[in-house]
Amino acid sequence: MADMKVAMKNKDKNKLLALRNMISTIKAKQIDIGKSLSDDESSIILQKIAKKLEPYKRTCGEIGYSEGTDKFGDCVMELIAMDKKSGESQAMDDANRIERAKILLGLSQMIGQRSSGSSSSWRSPCAAAPGWRFDR
Repeated sequence: MADMKVAMKNKDKNKLLALRNMISTIKAKQIDIGKSLSDDESSIILQKIAKKLEPYKRTCGEIGYSEGTDKFGDCVMELIAMDKKSGESQAMDDANRIERAKILLGLSQMIGQRSSGSSSSWRSPCAAAPGWRFDR
């Protein structure tokens, strides 16, 4: 917590965000397992977090940012945000594909019922507008 106070006093938003992320990850794990974590267990979680950050840190270093600077931290945070946004848009694309598939499946079932001669309440949209013609 002392590191957090120092980050707040220095207005180091990147360090503060990173510390809050680590603390929330450890607390979430404690809630999941229903007990406090030992120092060794907490250390393992922090190592996993550090390992997830490595590709972002490597990329920012390759771009030319120096590790430990505010710009380096900004770069890492921006890459993480871009990845998160990309993942969210991918999930939305998947959801849209599923929704379109459901609609197409429903339409094909209605068309199948119509062509099989079964009585159904489905009516062609053209039947609703008797004066409408294709040549207009």
